[in-house]
This record gives sequence, structure tokens and C-alpha cells, in this order.
Amino acid sequence: MAEAEDVIVDAARHATIYARALWQRYRQPTQQAAPVSLADVAPRLDLLVSALTGSGLRLRVAQAPAAPSFLSLAMRRRHGPVHRCALPATDGEAIWLPANLGQLDASSAWLRYRALALQQAMRAMRGSAAHAPDARDALLRDVYLLCEADAADRALARALPGTAHALAALRHVALAARPSPATLPAVLRPLEALLQRTLGADLTTTAHATRERGAPADSLLRARKLAAALRDAAPSQHFGPHPLLKDLWTGELIAAVPHRVAAAAGAGMADPSAHDAPRSARLVRRPDVREADDDEDDERPGAWMVQTAQPHEQAEDPHGLQRPTDRDNDTAAEEYADALSELPEARLLTRPGRPKEILLSDDPPTPAAHAPMPASTPDDDALAYPEWDYRIDAYHPRGVTVHCLPAAEGLQSWVDTTLQAHRGMLQDIRRRF
Repeated sequence: MAEAEDVIVDAARHATIYARALWQRYRQPTQQAAPVSLADVAPRLDLLVSALTGSGLRLRVAQAPAAPSFLSLAMRRRHGPVHRCALPATDGEAIWLPANLGQLDASSAWLRYRALALQQAMRAMRGSAAHAPDARDALLRDVYLLCEADAADRALARALPGTAHALAALRHVALAARPSPATLPAVLRPLEALLQRTLGADLTTTAHATRERGAPADSLLRARKLAAALRDAAPSQHFGPHPLLKDLWTGELIAAVPHRVAAAAGAGMADPSAHDAPRSARLVRRPDVREADDDEDDERPGAWMVQTAQPHEQAEDPHGLQRPTDRDNDTAAEEYADALSELPEARLLTRPGRPKEILLSDDPPTPAAHAPMPASTPDDDALAYPEWDYRIDAYHPRGVTVHCLPAAEGLQSWVDTTLQAHRGMLQDIRRRF
């Protein structure tokens, strides 16, 4: 039974939350209040998305991209501008929305959040992310994003006619903020002109009647034709890593591939600082999780080079090896968090033991998905053992069959707990063998 003090504290907390939400909903527009954030409207958005999809999608905080370095600005100048704001996105299972929308009044911010959430929910229902092309073909992926965003808008306006006005307003604001095609590199101007024509088209026109009924596969087919036409118009030109300048309307599609967590090299070594309390810091932004390259995790290491000078500090784990930061107990965790926030993307690695730093983020990475235990087949290596049956007072020749299968990856904490629980049995087995 809860203590009386706990009941009073919980009641006061719920009353405060309710009163604050009620005040924010009915506050006067003339009041100088803080900008509406995603946390303020998340419960209403979750209810709205659940009503549309029938099952609901997790709401997560979209993060702004990493700040560009001077070298990247100099090298990518000929590839056109790159977005600098947090983009709404979906992977089919969750929805990412910006933490805030700037200095909009409460009513405008709610309408904008509602339009963005319904857009991403419709894309999730259509399976837009599952049909997205591979990220290595940047032009085809961006053209598909453009075609699918327009098709999802039209499908949403047809399913919920009351959202047509909010969608049209969002498209109008996005069109007004687009750069002039003349300011972009010549190779990117046709794509920008196509996007602006799409934004300027009426959602209720019949010219796109077949397109609005199309599935993501139809958007992909149309994107292939458009991308081929753009390449034919500029056969010797390179479109760069980001052909399309993304904004709140285009959003982003996140690959729904489960991330496998790789074990770091030297994971079996003991951590000398395991007894120290972990240091904590807050990330300004969390790097995107990247997948390992095909030749990154070689089973046999190649040549080694002796480092004669002091190495340059890097926040990212250099391909599974330990960094100087891993052996540093004096540097503040905030410095490591700042260095990690500057990385556009990084790999997720795991190793046993306690963490040295706990880095907090508004949008934690998706929990790692491990491969399930493969099912046994008749072709597997199987060992048959006899088993005693007391009822017939004899052995069954093949009473037990043991299938040799690879162990599935899991949490190190489960391994440690299991070994601790059966320590006596393990000592007995070691003594016997």
C-alpha cells in the first residue's frame, strides 16, 4: 500500500499537470507565452494519430542535423544547400516531429503540428518507408520522397477532407520558403522546379486523380522515370549526396531496418573503472545510427601502424577499436558529449561491464533488434542420447536429441545473472572435467 505522502504528491502532480494543460489550451493569444512545443501537444496528437491508424504510432523528437564543418561547406558548395532544421519523419513504426516550430502562436502551432503528424501517419499507413530506394542512390531516393509526399497528401485529403485546408496552408508556407531555382547549381534546378510545381498544384484537381490512388510502388515507378529523365538531361553531371533541399513538407523517410549492435573489440577484457560511478551529460543532438560497411568488420586484422605522435581525439569508435577517450577518467563527460553531438552518424557498439558515461538525449536510439534463434532442420548436426524410462525399466536409444545451433545475441546482463545463479553447478562441472 502506498504511503499517505506518496498519495498526496501524486495527486498534486496530476492536478498541476491538468491545470497547466488547461491553461495552455485556453490562454489568450496576446499573452507573451513560451512557444508551443511538441511535449505540449503530444497527448492530443497521439490520440489523433491513433484514431487515424487504428493502432497508434510512437511519437519521437526529431533532431536537427549536425553542424557542418568548414571543409564540408567548401566541398559541397557546388551541390547546393542542405537542410539545417529538424525534419518530420517516419519509418512505418514511429513518427518523428520537431521539438518546436519557432515563434508561432498556440493556435497556429497546433494546426501545423496536426498537419505534420497526419502527413507522417498517412505515409506510415501507406508503407512509404518500406518502399524507399536505397540511400546510395540519392537522386532516386529524393525524387521518390517528392512523389510519395504528394501522393500521401492527396490520399490524406481524400480520407479526411477536413484536413485539405491545413495541408494547403502547409504547402503554401513551404513553397514561400523554397529557394529560387536560379540560386541553385544548374544540375539541381529541374528537380527544384518540379518540387515547386508540385507544391503549387491544387490538392483537389482531377489531373492527379490516378496518382492520388497510387500506392508507394506507383510512386517508386514514377520516381524511376523522373530520375532517368533528369540524368539524361545532365549525363556528365553529379547530383551530389543531397539533390533535394528537404523541409517540413518533404520530411524524411527512415529505413525500417533493425540495427544490429556490434560487439567492440576487446569486449572480453575487464573494465578497470567498473567500480567508478558513471558520468552523465546531455547531448545537444544524437548522431544517426549508421550500419557497418561491408569490409569494416574483418575477421582477420590487416597491417598495424605504430602511432608515434599524440593521436587526434575522436568521439566515434574507430571501427571497433578502443579510443584514448575510453581510457580517460579525468575529462568531463560534457566534452565527450559535445564531440559526439558534432558527428552526423555513428555506429552502435556494445561491450560487457558498466558504462563510463551516460549520455541523455531527447530521442534515444531505437532498441537493438537481435536475430532470433534459427529453427532446427533435419539437416542440422544433431546428437542423439539414450534416456532412461522408469516405466519400462530400460533405455530409449534415441530418447533425447540435441541440435547444435548458434547462440542468439542478447543482453550481457542476462549472461552475468545466469552464471551467478548457477555458480555452484558450474564449479561442479569444472571439477569433473
